[in-house]
Amino acid sequence: MKRKRINIKIIVFTIMMLCTIVMPCFSRQAFAVGTASDIINEAKKHLGKPYVKGGNGPNVFDCSGFTKYVFGQVGYNLSRTTYTQINEGQAISRSELKPGDLVFERGTAAVPEHVGIYIGNGQIIHAANPDDGVKIGSIYEYVAARRIIKDTPVAPPAPINPYESIDKVIFDADFYAQRNQDLKWLGNDYNALYEHWQEHGKKEGRAPSAVFDPNYYAVNNSDVKATYGNNWQAVYEHFVIDGYKQNRKSSPVFDMEFYKNANPDLKGLGSDLGFLEHFIKHGMNEGRQASKNFDPKAYAERYSDLKNEYGTNYKLYFNQYLLSGLNFVEELKCISYKLSI
Repeated sequence: MKRKRINIKIIVFTIMMLCTIVMPCFSRQAFAVGTASDIINEAKKHLGKPYVKGGNGPNVFDCSGFTKYVFGQVGYNLSRTTYTQINEGQAISRSELKPGDLVFERGTAAVPEHVGIYIGNGQIIHAANPDDGVKIGSIYEYVAARRIIKDTPVAPPAPINPYESIDKVIFDADFYAQRNQDLKWLGNDYNALYEHWQEHGKKEGRAPSAVFDPNYYAVNNSDVKATYGNNWQAVYEHFVIDGYKQNRKSSPVFDMEFYKNANPDLKGLGSDLGFLEHFIKHGMNEGRQASKNFDPKAYAERYSDLKNEYGTNYKLYFNQYLLSGLNFVEELKCISYKLSI
């Protein structure tokens, strides 16, 4: 009997020793976590798989089921829903985004409606909807972002601007300087003015050129105003993602649909971005009418003092109308209305 007790003690001791040797190795393997590249590579394996509400993978997913599954495959244990994943990891700003971060869209920062995985260049991979399934697409209606990967420092590099190509088209440094007299200290330095618009002007609702005025855009597109209010950054993003492609009214002097119809010789431009670029680089200088509200040549004939000063430099008429003339016209309308009553 005594020998049996000793044997049991030896067995228990041996098991305990084995556990101290084997378990740390097992733990390191079981709880090893992947890098951003691991996450993105895993996510891309599932491109094209169907979207099904409540889908947890590996064959069908919904948005939060997809992010949970992908992170889970490389060692991160996320919660199941968008509403809880928004509380995980570390909150970061949009300018701090790095591949592997979670990006939340639509709804609010506290209660988002959709989530995907950032892969760089303004794009996410996500279980989008029943029509598209798992796909790569541009960020849309951004509300928040979270950093889950523990080995990625928060210190941001120079942020990538996904709208750089269209920003360069719609920004007019001369117009921006004239429109914003508080920026006289920047002079006519294109780079300084462009940088100010990027860092401050977009958020403050400053118009970058004659083709886009965020205040006008919001007022004349009620769904944009109702959705974004005075969140001028969001108003701007709506325009560059969808608005100009949908022929939405974007300025008192520029209406994409009107410009296309009034200038049939420009059909060869093809893209909407091409029409925007043509108007800013050529159309204004040529005095082409781009809105039923404003005809630069008729405006020149109406105001002889301006015609004497500007001659046939029609771009100056556009800018003068937007910077001064528009307010004068509105004042005349108000006076006329008061007299009629």
